[in-house]
Amino acid sequence: MRLLTFIFFITLIPFKQPLANDADSPFTIAYHEGGKPWAWEDKGKARGILIDITEEALRNRMQKKVKHYFYPWRRAQKLVESGKIDALITNYTQQRQTYSIASNTYVTDIKRMIFVRENSRLIPELLKIKQLSQLSHFSMGNYIGNNWAEKKLKHFNIQWAGNVEAALKMLSAGRFDIYLGNPVSTAYKLKVLKIQNIVALPVLMSDIKSSKFKLLINKNSDHVALIPEFDKTIIKMKNDGSLQRIFNQYKTIAP
Repeated sequence: MRLLTFIFFITLIPFKQPLANDADSPFTIAYHEGGKPWAWEDKGKARGILIDITEEALRNRMQKKVKHYFYPWRRAQKLVESGKIDALITNYTQQRQTYSIASNTYVTDIKRMIFVRENSRLIPELLKIKQLSQLSHFSMGNYIGNNWAEKKLKHFNIQWAGNVEAALKMLSAGRFDIYLGNPVSTAYKLKVLKIQNIVALPVLMSDIKSSKFKLLINKNSDHVALIPEFDKTIIKMKNDGSLQRIFNQYKTIAP
């Protein structure tokens, strides 16, 4: 009889979902580790443009608890896809649409640009470029793990470096003609590396889509409902200048 009473008592205890699925739990975001200036970890502290934006929008203005996690990029995406972490901030690709819901408002809207050595004899010709396909006879460099480059540049004359820093050093040394990159992160990395002989050309190619970062939340997350408020908050930050001030801290222009 005691055993039956105990079993009956256990069944009456309410089952609580794991904290990760609790709407009152912290909103978790995964980032590419070492992804300066966007997001990185410095002695246990989260830093970067995306960190500052989410802290201002989600924590300060929307009063949400937020936790930031850093992983190799492929693992970060898998963790959000599996629902173990709530969100990413990145491009809303077709594959990511299968497991996430995106904000309507862009956090960033950036188009890749051509980087070249400042004394390159190729600059006059490069300034006339209108499409990516016109770059086929130039030698390029980029880095392993850049999904966009690996897909779009695989048929070009390209050298692959282990990371973006190595690729920029190779361009500076004249190992190849051009580097295609995000102007915000590339300009930041050039400053950190103290490379002064590389410039960005004011060339926007019509067949290169903008890198439009959105907040992507796993479809099964209990935090999906915050998207409309997040959209309104980012619009307010753009209008009141606070988004630009965040970019200013990293010596770059808000896209």
